[in-house]
Amino acid sequence: MGSSRSTQNTEQTSTKTILIVENDDAIGEVLVRTIQFATPYQAVLASNGLEALARLHSLKPALLVLDQNLPDMTGLELYDLIHTTRTPEQLPTLLISAYPLKKEAATHNLPFLQKPFELAVFLINIEELIA
Repeated sequence: MGSSRSTQNTEQTSTKTILIVENDDAIGEVLVRTIQFATPYQAVLASNGLEALARLHSLKPALLVLDQNLPDMTGLELYDLIHTTRTPEQLPTLLISAYPLKKEAATHNLPFLQKPFELAVFLINIEELIA
């Protein structure tokens, strides 16, 4: 029984986490559920930039999914703030927005999905960024 428990603990600690920063609760919930049901990853939702920064103190996500339109700062402002202490290689990021931000995303060398997007395309982007 003891070896089974240590195997479970190892599996739990090795599960990669995706931090989703999305202020629209309905969209955030769809993204979280999609990740939890269609991937082996854990998803955590933050509704604004400050909450995301607080979560980053205790989480070491494998990926950041970042909405551009947040109530307290833009997604790109949050990205720049996070990357004052981490390199982009340490925290790959997928930018999402209802607005066409391909130019801004390219300036930051970020993959970008414009809402509404197909969940299958979202999952492909996640796999490519985490792999």
